[in-house]
Amino acid sequence: MTATIRLRDNVGPCEKSLATACEPETIMEHMPTIMSVMTPFPHAIAGGRTLADARDMMTERGIHHLPVIDDGTLLGIVSMRDIRVISVQVEAWQEIEVKTICARKPYVVEHSTPLPEAVRGMATRHLGTVLVTRAGKLVGILTTTDLCRLLGQALTRLYPPDDVA
Repeated sequence: MTATIRLRDNVGPCEKSLATACEPETIMEHMPTIMSVMTPFPHAIAGGRTLADARDMMTERGIHHLPVIDDGTLLGIVSMRDIRVISVQVEAWQEIEVKTICARKPYVVEHSTPLPEAVRGMATRHLGTVLVTRAGKLVGILTTTDLCRLLGQALTRLYPPDDVA
């Protein structure tokens, strides 16, 4: 039987075995996997929805990137930055469909990709997000926020804070 836990309030349930790599007591004893660090079950938006819908969804959920899906197929990704850029260039930007401006070739890796490989790919491409798939289906999103969280946990593990009397 698999225990279901929540890593953070804004992510869906994941298997405890996948989450243990992010717990401070196990961090850096083993190389974390991409599955243990990413945000599973990311919010996504249909390609036919508007930029206003995407902006509202990101604002409500406190996120900056949305995978764009059409009929179960990953089309790309749209960011809050993309929307801000379009909003100053196009007067009726709110009605533009997300699929017309999304990045059509986002950085995508399989769930089995080693974490260092995915992170190096992000750095090489100067990207803050990688979409994670399993057999072509979106299963997660790895962002610089996830990686900063991992780094913070690793630093705390390596350099525990001094006890204050």
